[in-house]
Amino acid sequence: MQKPTRLTLMRKAAPVVLVGLILGVLFATSASAASTVPAPRITSSPANPSKDSDTEISFSDSAYPQVSFSCRLDEGPTVPCTGDTDHDGDKHTQGEIEYDNLSVGRHCFYVFAVDRTDSISPTTTFCWSTIKSLSAAKILALSGTPQFTVAGTVFASPLVARVTDSGGLAVSGAVVTFSAPASGASALFASCPDGNPHPYTCVVITNTLGIAASPLLTANDITGSYRVSAKTPGVGSSAAFSLINSAAFSISGNIIPRLYPGASQKLNLSFTNPNSSPIVVAPGGVAITITTSRVGCTPSMNFAVTKGLTATVVVPAGSTKSLAQIGISPSRWPVIKMIETNTNQDACEGAPLTLHYSGDATG
Repeated sequence: MQKPTRLTLMRKAAPVVLVGLILGVLFATSASAASTVPAPRITSSPANPSKDSDTEISFSDSAYPQVSFSCRLDEGPTVPCTGDTDHDGDKHTQGEIEYDNLSVGRHCFYVFAVDRTDSISPTTTFCWSTIKSLSAAKILALSGTPQFTVAGTVFASPLVARVTDSGGLAVSGAVVTFSAPASGASALFASCPDGNPHPYTCVVITNTLGIAASPLLTANDITGSYRVSAKTPGVGSSAAFSLINSAAFSISGNIIPRLYPGASQKLNLSFTNPNSSPIVVAPGGVAITITTSRVGCTPSMNFAVTKGLTATVVVPAGSTKSLAQIGISPSRWPVIKMIETNTNQDACEGAPLTLHYSGDATG
């Protein structure tokens, strides 16, 4: 009674084990064969990004002519693509395919090779973006203006321009040329991504956001203010950036009596000129910011610079002079005020204030 039962179980189990072994062998053989076919190499492709909605992609394989090619675009069907498929006379092309009227956006192309035993190569992928072809209508200075640095030093920020079409959409691929003055106070560009026709000019092609950013500039040794322009073909106007090469100098000045809500105080600033010639600080040539370490006392809400420097200040060579010593009337000194907020300002009582100065001078 037990013997037939064992025979029956063996007959049912044997085919299952045999099929599993056969599948395992077939899978291993297929994987091994696929790895022997080299992946295709793309020999020509569209630019990335591309303004062209029609494109042709060519490819080759070191195993050709023992292989044929199959291609797919995005989620479309896989199609044969061996030889001159678009019949444009490319007799020496191993494989190519043409796509027309592509939509704006990202596209991915896939190609693989198949040999005569139906072994498949790894898939080669190329992705790019098709963008709308727009005509430049406006160029604007986005950032980097105004700014100043001491003559002979590097400016802190690049010059950034943006090119748009008549509808305000970003224009990519536009050629932007930044130009500083060829003589006098000026600056030199570092190496630009798309070339430096002159040391004081820089060419940058806009990205997909329509933005062109220059490398950092180095001020020459001549002090003074000047403009750097940014132009692009097809646009009559240019973007303007205001730069200043400043003479080396420093500014100091403190609040003597304490401030209280509603009270103001004039600042008798002092200027130190280490240069061998006099320097000139123009009206409005000094910027002042206020900070404090006191928790709960927000400087911008409680203090303000209500008036800047309104006089022309000439500082003799190799000297430190205050506004009073130079003979500048107190009515033209900068003014600091504690704002009357009509709220509880106890957090600012006795708070130490730090005044930060920056400015530009010629000389």
